[in-house]
Amino acid sequence: MNLDILWDAADGDATFARDLADLYRGHITEQLGLLHAALAAHSASDVQAIAHHCKGSSHTCGATTLASLFGELARLGLAGQLEQAARVAAEAEREFARVQVILETLAPQPATTEPPA
Repeated sequence: MNLDILWDAADGDATFARDLADLYRGHITEQLGLLHAALAAHSASDVQAIAHHCKGSSHTCGATTLASLFGELARLGLAGQLEQAARVAAEAEREFARVQVILETLAPQPATTEPPA
């Protein structure tokens, strides 16, 4: 998890960073449910589309490992390799659980102090 990316996206605003983190957590939770449904329906195109979308939002929030996993899921969906995709989806869920813990404890970014003039 690279929180610097999240802080950059929020332009250093702690409240906005928290709001982005909360929106991201809700969004990915919903998308993981859709991903499971797509895997159960054997819809490779849906797996690819959902994973591609999640990759972008994960990267924006600094969840770089998760973004990579979603990138792999998109590639597997595009290739129609759903058995492998199911395994990567399980790994993405474990990583998302780790990311959620980090985002839940997101504290305001410490203010930088400038040296006296």
